[in-house]
Amino acid sequence: MLSVCGLVCNECEAFGESCGGCIQVAGRPSWAKDVGIEVCELFECAANRGFGTCGECDAVPCKRIVELKDPRITQEAHIDDLRARVDRLRSHQNRSDSEIQVHQLDEITFIGFALRTSTSAPKDVIPRFWDEFWRTGKAQVLGKALGVSCLEPLYGVCAHHDLSSGAFTYLAGARLPQGSSVPSGFDSVTLGPSLYGVVHVPMDVPQIQACWRQIHVWGGKARFEVGPDGFEAYPDENTCDVYVQIR
Repeated sequence: MLSVCGLVCNECEAFGESCGGCIQVAGRPSWAKDVGIEVCELFECAANRGFGTCGECDAVPCKRIVELKDPRITQEAHIDDLRARVDRLRSHQNRSDSEIQVHQLDEITFIGFALRTSTSAPKDVIPRFWDEFWRTGKAQVLGKALGVSCLEPLYGVCAHHDLSSGAFTYLAGARLPQGSSVPSGFDSVTLGPSLYGVVHVPMDVPQIQACWRQIHVWGGKARFEVGPDGFEAYPDENTCDVYVQIR
């Protein structure tokens, strides 16, 4: 049995004894008192919107479901479990697996080559920057500095935004190994610990650009503050994962 928020009721030790599932107990599961509530706010939200599960809502995973955490587990375990729950909910609704998920990441430093550009710049500025990255041998230079022969995954990082002008720094490069110093001659960008809205898409520039907009629209519905910083991870030549910071 699937709960409103994607938990598998049959795996709970209380199921069949003190709890018959959140629908049967009208959103008052046995664990509610452990987190200091009377009625599960996720059940209440879904019921008020006329949804059978959170999977029917286009804001899932929302800020509310992210913040309602079992106090006995770590934040990392909670986020991992949340992704599995959202996958179950979407599968139950026959929705796409390419929709937004939430990830928790520690501080990351990226190194490579940067340019200062703007949201109003021509759409081909960043693709041309990548062409230069490959054509001028910057990829090989970066790989040599990191002591690797293959730069996978590669990253495109957007940071240091000036919201009034739309200017931002774009860095093409790789992830700096933890504990390492930035080699001389390279630019770097550090993103602090954060939650991220994440979408997996094919390696297609228009689709990648659309993903940034998709995450911003979803974040507004899900009651997150979104961005402006984020990055694109390219695990291979065919796919891209877009990560945008959320709070």
